Amino acid sequence: MSPVDEDILELFRVLGAGRLGAKIYCALLSSGQMTLSRLSEETGIVAPQLYQYLKRLETLGLIEVSRGKPNLYRAVSPDVLEAVYKEKLERVGKRALEKLRSMPRRVQADERSYGVFVLRSWRSFRARVLEEIKTANYDILMCGDSAFMKGYWDELEEKEKKGVNVYVILYEVPGIPLDEKAVRVTKVRRAVSGDIMAILDSKVALVAQRRIGPRDVPEYGLVVEEPVLVDYLEHEFFHRWLRGEVLRDSPLRLPSVFTVHRLAALEIRELLSKGRKLRATVYGRFVGTKNEAVLEGVVTGVTLDEKRGVTHLTLETPTGTVRVGGPDAILEEFAAYRVEVREVYG
Repeated sequence: MSPVDEDILELFRVLGAGRLGAKIYCALLSSGQMTLSRLSEETGIVAPQLYQYLKRLETLGLIEVSRGKPNLYRAVSPDVLEAVYKEKLERVGKRALEKLRSMPRRVQADERSYGVFVLRSWRSFRARVLEEIKTANYDILMCGDSAFMKGYWDELEEKEKKGVNVYVILYEVPGIPLDEKAVRVTKVRRAVSGDIMAILDSKVALVAQRRIGPRDVPEYGLVVEEPVLVDYLEHEFFHRWLRGEVLRDSPLRLPSVFTVHRLAALEIRELLSKGRKLRATVYGRFVGTKNEAVLEGVVTGVTLDEKRGVTHLTLETPTGTVRVGGPDAILEEFAAYRVEVREVYG
């Protein structure tokens, strides 16, 4: 009998039947029902050992037995085996995941998650993106072709309904048609091919490159938790957003919360140009200090100068006029990591 294929062996290892179990099953599947002695001749496995493995396969539901003198054994169909395999994976996976989720995690007091981590599995990268989308609270920035975005529209739509600001740049990639009908959110632009990217709440970015072709997936992805790099990627996203062709652009729903300062400024400027009166609450620190602070006031203006790289809001507060920049603000009086904006009536 020829050696059993490695893929089949892997399947039987998962089922708990091992190499000999795979060999016995394949022999019965290819030759039909057999007695113990005939099967021993076919596989070269001695009768006592063979009998033990047959009992194991019977218990797993992978063979059928006709009791008699002698007993007859035959394999279940691959379709039945598939059902057994999936049921075991689901059962074992559920138990294992419950235990893993309840496992205590030791976090050292000085532990920092700042850094860049590499994911070598495209499947894991995609799952990681979805995981981060589900936990986002304020804003989500996504770049990708239609094939990449296909698995995220439902969750992005749900997030938008819950008040999260969602911005999507769809890339045109040769061999991957841009599917406008699949779009499920209200702020989408079209751009030329670029990096696959997801940025969430300004805390984490996931980045990969599609550089070979539509049928090839990236060999690796990056999980970026270093604030300086996340800010750089947000800046890159913003530039691409400004240059992109508008596909959808519904008015911002208020109240709204942003961690991406440049997008907040862009949206607030648009609302002010339509005569809307706005108040903002900003969280951060006064420039030159380290202590956390909260500032509230009426938004009286927006500066958004791409050539000089200057972006800030102007707030009229009880103590005077304050310019509010992003987290790395230097020229302004206040550096904000979160902006909450709402409309003033009357």
